[in-house]
Amino acid sequence: MQEVCRALWTGETGRNLTGPDGYVILPGFLTGFESAIADDVALAQTPGASGRRARAARRVQKGAGLIGSDRRPRNFFAAVALTAASLAGVALPAQAARHPAVPAPTASAAAAPDPDASVTLVRDGIDSAYLTHAKTVAAFLSEQGIVPTTADLVSPSRDSEIVDGERIEYRPAVAVTIVVGGHRRDVVTTASNVAALLAEEDVQIGTHDRVDPAPAAAVAPGSIVRVTRESVWTAFRHEFLPAGIRHRYDPTLPPGITKTVFAGTPGERELTMQYSKRDDGPAQAQLVASRVVRSPRAKIVLHGIGEYAAFARFAERGFGATLGLARSALRMIATAYTAGCYGCSGFTATGSRAGHGVVAVDPRIIPLGSRLFIPGYGHAIAGDTGGAIVGHRIDLGFNSLSDALRFGRRAITVYVLR
Repeated sequence: MQEVCRALWTGETGRNLTGPDGYVILPGFLTGFESAIADDVALAQTPGASGRRARAARRVQKGAGLIGSDRRPRNFFAAVALTAASLAGVALPAQAARHPAVPAPTASAAAAPDPDASVTLVRDGIDSAYLTHAKTVAAFLSEQGIVPTTADLVSPSRDSEIVDGERIEYRPAVAVTIVVGGHRRDVVTTASNVAALLAEEDVQIGTHDRVDPAPAAAVAPGSIVRVTRESVWTAFRHEFLPAGIRHRYDPTLPPGITKTVFAGTPGERELTMQYSKRDDGPAQAQLVASRVVRSPRAKIVLHGIGEYAAFARFAERGFGATLGLARSALRMIATAYTAGCYGCSGFTATGSRAGHGVVAVDPRIIPLGSRLFIPGYGHAIAGDTGGAIVGHRIDLGFNSLSDALRFGRRAITVYVLR
């Protein structure tokens, strides 16, 4: 302080001055003060000058030249004293505190609490924003009334320090039941959904397996998660096709005699089957495709018909064509009747007139309406029934009693035509 005043008094403002704490006072700074003193003296010596108007006319400079630019003597010297005291670290008297400098931070200001930190808490999938003074995650959770257990999920860890913009996830552990392939187990988990739970328990899901509830569903306390194991596979199966039987009539064989000329061969069919099985249940089969690998060949059986001449007269197309018309041959006991027999009405069961060409049969053996050929009688229609005509019995209609008596009772072969 003494150096500053001495420099201003002697006019040695063109050199650097060093304060007691090593502060350097630049020459320009003191020169400003020196210029201000000179201006105040000149102003005081100006006749008729109004101090108020002169002071109003002055312009106060801003920036680095502010100190010392206020040319009022009392303000100037106060500024000098303040500056010098600040540089020298000297406490000022109460009078010099009228124009104090910007105060330094006090101990009470330094001890003020840190500003609130912005924190986002994620709980049950819901984001909530908070402002907190808490230093750690555990302290923040305690503020919210949350006391996590060791099984609960807290991210970041509980002893982590909170920074502004922190995102804290808290998920309490819940007890659930998992049923995998019919096997049950109880677990405690913090998984957010079913998929995360199964991954946590190392449960692998196959292509055809079923998960209930869906993998994206949330895990609720006490819920049951079922994984149904389903196996699906394809297999080929072969089965035989029956050969069947073809009947042919041979006039060289006596009636009622049969002869097998070809034993036949069965066919083969390939089936493509798809099987599915759930857990430990039975396998379910489904036919996917079928193809015939080998066609069957029918067994051929010859039946003797005998009485070649009578049967040949029936068909004008020749004996070979006539044989092709027969569907089956039956050995039966035949009798004869007329339209005027005792108890007969003259009409058949089908409503036609009784006579030659209409025969009575058992419908269980020969259906009514069937076309027949009977050697020694000719062609006929199965159009009537009778109480005594049961089984392999047949009653041939005749137009006269003498013809019926002449025929009598005999064993015959009846050919059922196609």
